[in-house]
Amino acid sequence: MPLFAGGRHFCLILPDRSSIGQRFGRRTCQKMLAMLDRDRFSQHSLKDLEDGGRLKWEKEGRPLTRVVPPVAATDYPAVPRNDRRIRAFRDDVLQHIRDKKPLVDVRSPEEYRGERLHMEGYPNEGALRGGHIPGALGIPWGRAVNPETGTFKSADELRSIYIEKNRLKRDDDVIVYCRIGERSSHT
Repeated sequence: MPLFAGGRHFCLILPDRSSIGQRFGRRTCQKMLAMLDRDRFSQHSLKDLEDGGRLKWEKEGRPLTRVVPPVAATDYPAVPRNDRRIRAFRDDVLQHIRDKKPLVDVRSPEEYRGERLHMEGYPNEGALRGGHIPGALGIPWGRAVNPETGTFKSADELRSIYIEKNRLKRDDDVIVYCRIGERSSHT
């Protein structure tokens, strides 16, 4: 359950207890990034993001607690959203393929090759068939983080991954996808 206060001005802390969080929540801010990807175009702006997530927090010896602070109820109406600005829908992907624009599949190599329908150790959440979209590059999201700290790799390292090794261009119109959106929001 997210904790927040102050209506439209708030600090959000996401205790990641989801199935994906059990595997990745300790290593990165993946769940947070997925949430920001969905909501960043509403009326919120990102002020701070802990690069490294809980893994880095623990390695730095920062405090952890199980104490739940009191949270006052507040009026927080949903705002209209236009996901077309940040989402690629079926027809968008088909047009992207016809235009020979790049697609990046950030799932595991096994998912990309069609050997798995989901991440190892987790239930299938609706994938109907294995494999990847023809022509898509397979660049697992985890290549963008340092495995020891969970922090993002440097800009030079990211350029090496995406531009040098995979021949993407800085100004390419790229569709990045996974299975349900959390891993692709990281990339």
